Amino acid sequence: FNDLENGNRQVIYITASIGVATAPDQGEDTQTLIRNADRAMYTGAKQQGRNRVASYVG
Repeated sequence: FNDLENGNRQVIYITASIGVATAPDQGEDTQTLIRNADRAMYTGAKQQGRNRVASYVG
């Protein structure tokens, strides 16, 4: 992005690990869906190299 004060250009790197769970197959209530998406994020995305999207398999 461009710095509005002095015009210097800066590069910002953003990374993300995302877990996905879908209703009704992987949980019918909100808390279960969030828990399963969180599990997918940690076991599927972060432990396998980060910066990934992982789906819950349970």
